[in-house]
Amino acid sequence: MRKIIAIVGTFCVLLIVTFSIGATPANSKDISADIAKLKREVLELRERVKALEERLEKATIIIPDQQPWIDEFILKIPEAFRQHRFIPKGWKQREFNGHFLRVIPAQAGIH
Repeated sequence: MRKIIAIVGTFCVLLIVTFSIGATPANSKDISADIAKLKREVLELRERVKALEERLEKATIIIPDQQPWIDEFILKIPEAFRQHRFIPKGWKQREFNGHFLRVIPAQAGIH
């Protein structure tokens, strides 16, 4: 059994060596043409990057003023809600620090 495995292994190695000796690039002209094309593209891209970098150096960058950070919480209530006088059934209106609040019971469903 070991002899058969050794013979088959040797045969496979010889086949691989035989085929790899005769292996050459299929179209060496095509490969050199592709390489030349890629070199041209690289040169064009380098020129484009250089032009863009020059434009960036000349460009004026405007940074908008940032709004100052406010530590207080500001609550703005639209006028439409302030003038709304109808209170649904089960809700209660209360006043807290000069603002009117509506207490909604947890069991109240939205219809």
